[in-house]
Amino acid sequence: MVCCTRRGNYLSIVPDESLERANALDTSCYALIEVIAPALAGALVGFAGPDATLLIIAGLYASAAVSMLPILRGTSARTARLSSATFMTDVVAGVAYVARHPTLRALALSYSLYMMTWGILLVPVLVSHAVGSTETADLLVGFPWAAGGLFGALGAVLMGRLRGRERQIIGIGIAATAVAIYPFSTVLGLYGFIVGIVVVGFLSGPVDVALLTLRQRRTEPEWLGRVLTVSMGLNTSGIPIGSVIGGWVVTYSSSGALIVAAIVSVISAVTAFLMIPDAQTIRG
Repeated sequence: MVCCTRRGNYLSIVPDESLERANALDTSCYALIEVIAPALAGALVGFAGPDATLLIIAGLYASAAVSMLPILRGTSARTARLSSATFMTDVVAGVAYVARHPTLRALALSYSLYMMTWGILLVPVLVSHAVGSTETADLLVGFPWAAGGLFGALGAVLMGRLRGRERQIIGIGIAATAVAIYPFSTVLGLYGFIVGIVVVGFLSGPVDVALLTLRQRRTEPEWLGRVLTVSMGLNTSGIPIGSVIGGWVVTYSSSGALIVAAIVSVISAVTAFLMIPDAQTIRG
């Protein structure tokens, strides 16, 4: 049963002391679904055809929407009373809040750089460069991501038992990601690369949970919705930027792409250590 507590005038579904465990469960479930869903979709297309598969996907979306109704019923009236601002006003206010908040500003910059690393990791291209266009390459293309997703779920679960060390976990996790990418993945060849991607996936679990927890814990409750919207938009922007950079570098050298990814991770880790306050009073 989900517990509810009140912070100021706002209702929180998860009490503060349980944020790590709740985020760990959420992140691990997402990581597992990321692995299972594509395989399930492929099986459904093979056995039932594309039309039936799309119908099942639509049904799952509808079920997800219905599952949110109990929460929406309890919050819609309160939200309507509290917020009469226009959409653009909320956007501008959310961006300004993140920009002047020391922790949120640092998290947005550090994690965006971290997402650039993921954008650079062009696994299909790197694997094909290593073993050529063979059936083996086709099999190996998906394996690192699937294994990384599974180990990411494990890493997220382990992070759920830690509390108050979010800043250190983010910095150390991203720094270790750089080592797993280079020199580990490059020096040890194809299989070293696969193991390196699995390690990167494992480390992503603690990093994600620590980021979510720290962001929630240091944001005033009435600002959380706008902060999440702005922060997630900034964070995901790192992926296409990284893909553009990686796509250009990999045309010259696959090892060079890994080196660039590792350098970006180092910059991200340094940013986390230098810019994220160790402890602070929540302020906007």
